[in-house]
Amino acid sequence: MKILDDAALQKRGWLPLSDDELRWHPIRALSLPDETPMLVQIGDGGSWALPWSMMLHPHVANLVLAGRPVVISACANCMIGAAFDPVVQGQRLLFRVIGIWNGVSVLADQQSGSYWNTSNGEAIHGPLKGTRLAMLPMRQLTIAQLQMEQPDCWVGLPIIPPDSLQFTPVSHKPTNIREAHSELTDLLPWDEPVLGVSIAGAEHCYPLAQLDATADPLHDNLAGEELVILFGGDPWSALAYSRRLDGTPLNFIRHPEGVRDTNSGTLWNFNGEAVAGPHRGRHLEYLPSAVQRWYAWIAYHPNTTLSGTSPP
Repeated sequence: MKILDDAALQKRGWLPLSDDELRWHPIRALSLPDETPMLVQIGDGGSWALPWSMMLHPHVANLVLAGRPVVISACANCMIGAAFDPVVQGQRLLFRVIGIWNGVSVLADQQSGSYWNTSNGEAIHGPLKGTRLAMLPMRQLTIAQLQMEQPDCWVGLPIIPPDSLQFTPVSHKPTNIREAHSELTDLLPWDEPVLGVSIAGAEHCYPLAQLDATADPLHDNLAGEELVILFGGDPWSALAYSRRLDGTPLNFIRHPEGVRDTNSGTLWNFNGEAVAGPHRGRHLEYLPSAVQRWYAWIAYHPNTTLSGTSPP
């Protein structure tokens, strides 16, 4: 793993964002280009979004949202956007990028100096090795999708606005990824986007190309958990949820305004919230999941199974 010192981090601009660098705006009050990519953290008190462009260099944001500490990690090469509860043993940890491994950024916490996996929040080195942060729902949406799906969302922008809020996805091959990546296989192209899901030690991923926005939501069973993958018009917004409610698995079909369960007729949005019908106000349980490129997922999950194939 390539470790970067403070001078190298400063030179690259890889310093974490914090609350005092942001001002939060109601999304209704903003006029950003429709295709502006956003990272959207969904919480009990609402939803908060950051433009992808703001995370290109910091990679990490240490924030407090609705009174709750949250750490957001993002890596443009591997297109990971993930959120975690940073409180461990009653202490809030503050994070920054510390290095690169297999083309994926690695985090370190300020308090213990442990190193952490960007994609699933597991400590991989140091005093807290083996500890895993609780993963929080994080979706990748354009500003147009966000305005339509979550009109009450708050958007964090710099106090001094950047020159541009556009983000061009990285299309080049990260340096020596094929040569340096110990786990990379040819099951998928190295840069194929997938939704990775981790449940009770079981790891599985779904190529986004298999998710059809015109079809019914994908139902599956992983480690005994009945799950459903929800996403809007763009599979990049996909996340996994338990489809059990009060012990009963729900069956979902596509609906013009979200998805509907055929058990009760309740209408649900793509955040797993019931918005109309008998279950209105209920929430499906979010399952640890995030969209990323194949090489980033398999770097930390070499024993993963892959939808549509035999185990690697």
